[in-house]
Amino acid sequence: MMRTVVASGNDALNILFEAATAQDQEDGALNEANEPQRVGSKSSGPNGKARSTPRDFESPATFEPPPKSVGPVNISDVAPETLSVWEACRFVKMGWFTAREAVTFIDL
Repeated sequence: MMRTVVASGNDALNILFEAATAQDQEDGALNEANEPQRVGSKSSGPNGKARSTPRDFESPATFEPPPKSVGPVNISDVAPETLSVWEACRFVKMGWFTAREAVTFIDL
């Protein structure tokens, strides 16, 4: 597992943002692999990436919410020095996560 040094709140938020976008890309790749191709449902934007059109979205009648929980998650075992770095992050100070939860989220 690769470790990244977090020196500021911006570093921590960037890590969380990268993890979220990577998950979105994986989910999109899985969805595209499982769904049949629809002609004309996406058009190419100016940067060559696919652009969503209204036909790409599910109607509320067919939407199924994700399961509430997959199962218990083991909290990461972290050195006190690492926790002190994470405790300095803005989102931990604001109470969004505890330092240990943030480390566990990054580990996952």
